[in-house]
Amino acid sequence: MTRRLDGKSLSRFLDELASEQPVPGGGTAAAIAGCLAAALAGMVVRLSLAREVGSATRLEPWRHRADAVRRRLLELAQADAEAYQAVLVAYRLPRETPADKTHRREAVDAALQQAASVPLEVAGLAREVLEMAGCLEREGYRPAATDARVAAALARAALEGALANVTVNLDSMKESEVRQSLRRRAEALADGS
Repeated sequence: MTRRLDGKSLSRFLDELASEQPVPGGGTAAAIAGCLAAALAGMVVRLSLAREVGSATRLEPWRHRADAVRRRLLELAQADAEAYQAVLVAYRLPRETPADKTHRREAVDAALQQAASVPLEVAGLAREVLEMAGCLEREGYRPAATDARVAAALARAALEGALANVTVNLDSMKESEVRQSLRRRAEALADGS
């Protein structure tokens, strides 16, 4: 099991990400990119509010939302690592007897469903930050427009990375209504709807 991400130094996290271990991986990195994007969006909102740029009634909820999204994405970074670890454990289950094979397939599908659901939530939050960052670039504190642009780039990376992880997990699942539902939600996020 991977260690918790919160409270870990950035240097230690990057060393773990760069190691030969499969966890943490791309899904966790996508969630962390989303965290960075939400943090920057929160900064631009705060700078804009402090300098009374834009409508305070419009920007104030964004401050709270950016903070909430940042906290949730950090939780999802950890959840992604744990979900992928569960997939690895499920793939290692015995498959000697027909009962073993059935149990293993069910465990793998359940683990893959969770491993697809976590990045799907990351993608939804990244889409939200991407839209927020675009508005902040246009309407926020002008000297912080580049910060909003970086937030948008990070949110886009988080969105694309998360959706790639959703796809790879869904492609490994057996066909089911759950799989189809998750795929439809991912396609809607990819299309921006």
